[in-house]
Amino acid sequence: MCSGLIFWIEPLVGKQLLPLLGGAPAVWNICLLFFQSALLMGYACAHGIVKIGDVRVQVAVCVLLFGSALLVLPVGFDTNPPASAPAGWLLGQLAIQLGLPFIALAAASPLLQRWYAGAAAGRDPYVLYAASNAGSLLALIAFPVVIEPAVGMLAQFRAWTALYAFAIVLIGVAGWLTVRAWTPFVVQSDATGDPPTVRIQLRWIALALVPSSLLLGVTSYLTTDLAPVPLLWVVPLALYLLTFVIAFGIMAEGPPRWLLRVVVILAVSWATIYRMQATDPLWLLLVIHLALFTALALTCHSRLAASRPAPAQLTRFYLLLGSGGALGGAFNALLAPLIFDSFAEYPLMLLAAVLLGLGAAMNRAEVFRALIPAAVMVTAVLIVFSFDALAGSQLWRVALTVAIPAIVVYTLSGKPLHFAMALAAVLLTGHADPALANRVLHAERNFFGLLRITTNPSGRYHELRHGSTLHGAADLADPSGIRPLTYYSYRSPVNDVMHSVQSRGDSLRIAVVGLGVGSLAWYARPTEQWVFYEINPAVGVLARDPEWFGFLRRSQAASLRIELGDARLRLRRAPDQHFDLLVLDAFTSDAIPLHLLTREAMQSYFAKLKAGGVLAIHVSNRYLDLTPSIARIAADLGLGVRARADLLVKREERAQRIEPSTWVALARTDADFGTTLFEGTWYIPRAAAGRAWTDDFSNLWQALDW
Repeated sequence: MCSGLIFWIEPLVGKQLLPLLGGAPAVWNICLLFFQSALLMGYACAHGIVKIGDVRVQVAVCVLLFGSALLVLPVGFDTNPPASAPAGWLLGQLAIQLGLPFIALAAASPLLQRWYAGAAAGRDPYVLYAASNAGSLLALIAFPVVIEPAVGMLAQFRAWTALYAFAIVLIGVAGWLTVRAWTPFVVQSDATGDPPTVRIQLRWIALALVPSSLLLGVTSYLTTDLAPVPLLWVVPLALYLLTFVIAFGIMAEGPPRWLLRVVVILAVSWATIYRMQATDPLWLLLVIHLALFTALALTCHSRLAASRPAPAQLTRFYLLLGSGGALGGAFNALLAPLIFDSFAEYPLMLLAAVLLGLGAAMNRAEVFRALIPAAVMVTAVLIVFSFDALAGSQLWRVALTVAIPAIVVYTLSGKPLHFAMALAAVLLTGHADPALANRVLHAERNFFGLLRITTNPSGRYHELRHGSTLHGAADLADPSGIRPLTYYSYRSPVNDVMHSVQSRGDSLRIAVVGLGVGSLAWYARPTEQWVFYEINPAVGVLARDPEWFGFLRRSQAASLRIELGDARLRLRRAPDQHFDLLVLDAFTSDAIPLHLLTREAMQSYFAKLKAGGVLAIHVSNRYLDLTPSIARIAADLGLGVRARADLLVKREERAQRIEPSTWVALARTDADFGTTLFEGTWYIPRAAAGRAWTDDFSNLWQALDW
């Protein structure tokens, strides 16, 4: 039950905190770092409690720890994050509101296992660890599938608090039964309670650290570069828990040979698609990434299970395991964004997992021998790149620089270190590929994600990308330098909205949530006042830099300013009935922060719109159809709604950076739309069935469009 409560509260808290920081994937990474750190502190508490010796005192201290945590429940967070240092604020909120209850729950598992070992001499207490993780897995899966679609967050927090109180009763009953059946540990020469060697302890930490870091790495990569859907945050964590269940259950003696062979096959497949920067087909990429992550985590965790100590050292074992998990989380959530301008921690930790999982020998002589084939492979590929005759032959390039190296890597699978080095060589050659080189002009990474300014092979366009998603482009061959492209072009639905609203008069006030490269500023007229709301400071810097984009610099608006911070919080400062048009164009990679699309959010937008004002929402998305959910809210609020999907963009137009897009417009009355939005291309969308999304309730399942 304790483990189930832990993995129920994790996604619940993540969902509540996510909107406060713009829906950035780093929110989940910081939450996982806190949970791993609190888990470590819980294991440390358990290790300290068992040092007491008297089991009756142990039970009393455990119940007291659980009871004291009730003083900070129910959980509630500050809803006004600062504009700077979001990671520190987030960790502080989690520590204050959830630290003590989480530590108590984390301490319960090793304590119960230790009590079980003392009360049922001769039985393996680590079986309970597998059962504990099974309970965690069920709770984690139940959250998005059963709980979230049916129950609001406030009701969930209340139910969680009630079950936490009930857990105190169960802990007390378990402790009472333990005291009655307690049998002190008998120290024997072949199973002493002596601490394991430093080498063994470091190995335990490494075997826990690498899969923990890999968990955050694959999650960030999948939800930013492949499919930016928050539902995918839960999937890697569920698979991670499943590996513990299997490792400490049916694979407690170490990874079987067939699993190691699966790791080799998946690793070669992964390296091939990663090297080619493939993005389709999505389902196959997700399967390979998640399957390899699962296989590697399982090999590492099964090696952990095979080296588990005697029950007398159980709490020390979990303490070191928790230390590795917390260190892995800290590396990804805190250190990696500072030292990498890409998600480099993902392939680095994957290679480390290959070394640990396959059991590679790491002596100096073996490392030197392994470097030789890797160096030969890199040299050969670089020579192939030097032949200009191959530049126009994609098939031969792929065969000589990707396919053949992948085959060579597979032939080295019998020597784990050679295999890992060759795998790294395949990845390194991607940075020298002329087909990919010189496309990234600028890259930077912060709490809100990875931003890259790229150019096409001809160098004509500058593009801003967040993850794999295009957020705007500028045509350098355009004499004005500011012709709007991508989702804001002459044929875009937002063009209709701008013309409809601007036809009413001159002195308009227009607000835009989401800056991008500032494309919409092209529509500004000399008599208008514009304000952009942007949560990511780096976007503001790049959009204003004349080296990259000129939309803001050359805008004709009478006044144009940028306000940094979450749009819903910043809009509160604007006067009521102030704007003629509010454009909602906020994206984190390809995902729209859902807190901007709730009933309460829509009410706050219309409070800031004048009579006759229009709200335009950009809902283009590769995986979600958000139009019906917005129409549901509009119906509940008695608003008029129109939508237009401009999807049939010709190939030659795509080459000119004209992108398909879908927009939804809302107004108090149908007359407020004007004649433009009554033309044939605009339609009244159907409303989604069920409840409208609110700040307390949302259901992404109904919006999935895969």
